[in-house]
Amino acid sequence: MPGKMRIIQIAFFLLTGFLVGEVIAQDQTDAQGEIEDVQVIIEKDKPLELPKANRLYERSQVTPLEKNGTEQVDFDVNEPSYKSETFKPKFEPKPVVFRSEEDFFNNYVKVGFGNYLSPLLEAYAGIADRRNNIGFWFRHESFAKGPVRGKSSAFAQNQFKLDGDYITRYLKLSPILNYEREGFYYYGYDHEAYELSPTALVDRYYQDIALFQEFRIGTTVETISDKGFNAAVTPSLSRYGMRIKGSNSFNADNEFSLDGKISYEFENDLSFGVKANSSFANYKSGESFRRSAILIRPGVTKDFGILKTELGVGFGFSKDSASNSYFYPDLMAQFDVNDQITVIGEVRGDLMTNTLGSVYDQNRYLEDSLALINTNVPLDISGKVNIQVLDQFWVQGFIGYEVVKHQLLFKHSKNDTSRFTAVFDPNFGRFEMGGKGVYSLYGHTSVSLSIALYGYDKDSEPIAWFMPHRKIEFGVENTFVKGLTAKMRITSLAGIKAPYTNLNNDPVLASSFVKLDPIVDMGLDLKYDIVDQVDAFFTLNNIFNQRYMRYANYPSRGMTVKIGFIFHF
Repeated sequence: MPGKMRIIQIAFFLLTGFLVGEVIAQDQTDAQGEIEDVQVIIEKDKPLELPKANRLYERSQVTPLEKNGTEQVDFDVNEPSYKSETFKPKFEPKPVVFRSEEDFFNNYVKVGFGNYLSPLLEAYAGIADRRNNIGFWFRHESFAKGPVRGKSSAFAQNQFKLDGDYITRYLKLSPILNYEREGFYYYGYDHEAYELSPTALVDRYYQDIALFQEFRIGTTVETISDKGFNAAVTPSLSRYGMRIKGSNSFNADNEFSLDGKISYEFENDLSFGVKANSSFANYKSGESFRRSAILIRPGVTKDFGILKTELGVGFGFSKDSASNSYFYPDLMAQFDVNDQITVIGEVRGDLMTNTLGSVYDQNRYLEDSLALINTNVPLDISGKVNIQVLDQFWVQGFIGYEVVKHQLLFKHSKNDTSRFTAVFDPNFGRFEMGGKGVYSLYGHTSVSLSIALYGYDKDSEPIAWFMPHRKIEFGVENTFVKGLTAKMRITSLAGIKAPYTNLNNDPVLASSFVKLDPIVDMGLDLKYDIVDQVDAFFTLNNIFNQRYMRYANYPSRGMTVKIGFIFHF
């Protein structure tokens, strides 16, 4: 056992040094094996949601595949969401769970290939003893051809992540080491406008490979205690960069974040806690834009049995183009009417830093220079009702309204309709209502349906650009046949409006819009256990072969097929 512990410690240092060296080397020179070398680019289509900028939170660790588990189908659509992160002052200490021997053998290699000349390679390898573990995860997927003009709309992505825990008597250390590199083309433009005025568009971007890189390093240090006290701190450093291959970065952003929490639970189901988030970022693209945000949220929780309450406040401090301080409510009440019905109400607020990474996660086709500022959510009111109709059937209804100061939206660049600029509406509001339902049949089949409707209040912008007004999602998961797991999901979004392409800057057309066609995306994922350590998988995405556009002028790929094997060791 001491020998294995020593191996884990050495592996931490070696893998960390290796990845840091790789990032430094790739910043200095172009990496080998880029898209033009093998005519391959990985396309991870951006989800349809608007993430909550760059919150200071504990990011999820890498979770390797489990032999008897199922994989989440990666669909290209998702719900719009900028709901504030729920703060729960009751930070319950996490007991240290020691692993059994069978848990040690969760390493795997996943290999597949599909249409659009799309290879897939994914692997996880780690070592562990009953207390400590370390693992390394890698994923490469590429599409040598895209939806238009063949390889000129290809895409590529490589991801590396380090995952692990090192536990002492009083502390738990979890390293953070992530690296991601994407390559893509600015293949979208307004074809009609191009034919009318081809000189108004910048042709050279249609042939150049654009690169995006993200690197994050840090660690989470958490106390281990069985006496009601719990504390954790997560410092991390992130770097984001965009450039045309062979040139320097035209967009770059560096961020240092520091998250912390501390809590104490008393014996009478009363607990007190403080959560602090901070972010300090410096964006560079011709000019330098520094932003900082600090949010401190103390609060108490009390469990009365059928009634659970959270009472807290938030104090925010923001600095970008101006300096401001804010006060937020942080309240929650959960009432169990009976064993089948629960009513929940929340009144909260939030403060977020928009980084190049968080903006890119929403739309990769960005122009050369962005004016990034912080987003403030002074009020977020929501309520929901959970009803357990039957043992196998539950439904939920929800409603909410959110006030957002400086909501991020996207519009076409005035000089190039294949690129998007970031605009911030100073006074924005969003209304949301809908329902969800899940039915489980005999433990081997589950069916889910969710419907959400959205409405928006605008200020400086006439339209909530590219935000959907309706989302419907239907899913089925079945494990009826021994060894076979099947997942199917249909996602539909509608009501997305894009700015009218206005190359001549005509003020009459400034508020004109084009309504994009509804998106209907159906996916299917099958996995079959061939033998004890070998699985076969078959994945279909966009089965209806719809060339929908999440962002104007950028049609998606049609139906994609992927087939391959998963080897466990």
